[in-house]
Amino acid sequence: RLSTVDNPLMTMAKSENPLDVYRRQQRKKELKKNKNARIKARDEKVAATRAIDEVNAEISLLERKRDKLFGKSRGDKEEDNEGDDADEDNKSGGLDSNETKKLERL
Repeated sequence: RLSTVDNPLMTMAKSENPLDVYRRQQRKKELKKNKNARIKARDEKVAATRAIDEVNAEISLLERKRDKLFGKSRGDKEEDNEGDDADEDNKSGGLDSNETKKLERL
């Protein structure tokens, strides 16, 4: 196994300059802060434009679709008696990428 001393190509990707290391750390912090700000702004926008009942209904619909696709393996939730309209909404039986992203965000 080659060490970084034996193989200079392995160390070329990142500089060991302390100033560069500091800048990379600051950039990571900034990206994390910006991500949190975007999430907070999005949540505030959703809260201002939609009622909690609407959001909860959408979450339950997406979870039913997910459970239908993957089975009830996650937590073995109680049976759905109101799932008739959810079956009509999604004939393929799975979540597309947009629905998955919505469920993760909500």
